[in-house]
Amino acid sequence: MPPTPTPTPTPTPTPTLPRPELDRYFPPLMPPERPEATTALDDHVRLFVKTHELAPTPRQQAVLCHTIVSGAGYARIYPTADQATLDLAADVLVWFTAFDDLHVEHATSGTFDELSLRLFSFLDILNGTATEPTDGFAAGLADILRRDCLAPAHQAELRMALHSLLVAWLWETQLQTTGTWPSLTAYLTARPHLSASWLERTLAEPLGALEMPRSARRDKDYLRLKTATCNLISWCNDLYSYAKEERQAGGVPVSLPGLLMRHHGCDLAEAFTRACAMCHQEAELAVGLIGRMGESSVPQLRAYARNAAVTLSALAFWHLTIAEDRYALAGTTHPAPTAPPS
Repeated sequence: MPPTPTPTPTPTPTPTLPRPELDRYFPPLMPPERPEATTALDDHVRLFVKTHELAPTPRQQAVLCHTIVSGAGYARIYPTADQATLDLAADVLVWFTAFDDLHVEHATSGTFDELSLRLFSFLDILNGTATEPTDGFAAGLADILRRDCLAPAHQAELRMALHSLLVAWLWETQLQTTGTWPSLTAYLTARPHLSASWLERTLAEPLGALEMPRSARRDKDYLRLKTATCNLISWCNDLYSYAKEERQAGGVPVSLPGLLMRHHGCDLAEAFTRACAMCHQEAELAVGLIGRMGESSVPQLRAYARNAAVTLSALAFWHLTIAEDRYALAGTTHPAPTAPPS
């Protein structure tokens, strides 16, 4: 009698992992479309990418398609923003995404030195000490910083946010090229910069034509709301993109679920549950801050709070609609990973 063939194992679908329920706190809504502004923004960003050769191949250009769509969302979230400021904000986002996706995320021990030199060249541009841009990304950054559509205070805030991004990129690539896991605290500190959410919330002020008084910039509620909004953008991205990142990494990726697994010694399902609880706590805090700032005697703080509410509603809409298809988290089949080694 011939031996009974061994059946081919099939992957067992993991239970649907929990996700944050932002719609409990913010109605999942996007502001009305603005076709003319969106078309102008798309055309401008595509020209910016082509001029500075940020994505020289068709495959690399395809990587940026979603970013251009996301950048066009600025036209809806900031209906009163002028076209020059919309163009600048979208260019910053696409510049960030192109360099992060095409270079930072693919850093190796063999490319670390070259990548570090490129980041230092960006610092020279920010500091005004560069002579000539060394490549298309340097030229693109110089182009962004030469524009005169931002008030001096907004220009200074943008430069500081970009400085923070470069520090975070250098930190991330050092971990990546040495296979080092950061602490949970260090990751949570760096993540808003690495996700571009700090850049986005910094650009919210010029997009909303908000010139904050100096005292308002030190307001505790304003600072905490900016952080809470950035955290929600970053943490939700980590949860919805987990399956995609896991496939690309071939194991547990260095993101919020993996850090929680490592920190608490738990499995993936518990890590997701903990991360969702963090998101809900941060969303509840944001709701309270928005309400309190909405009653402020400072009109800029009231306007900033209104914009944060619109942004978080758009975030809830994104994750209930577009992100579901983009990341395809529900129904993903993969072995349930255990905590990465300490």
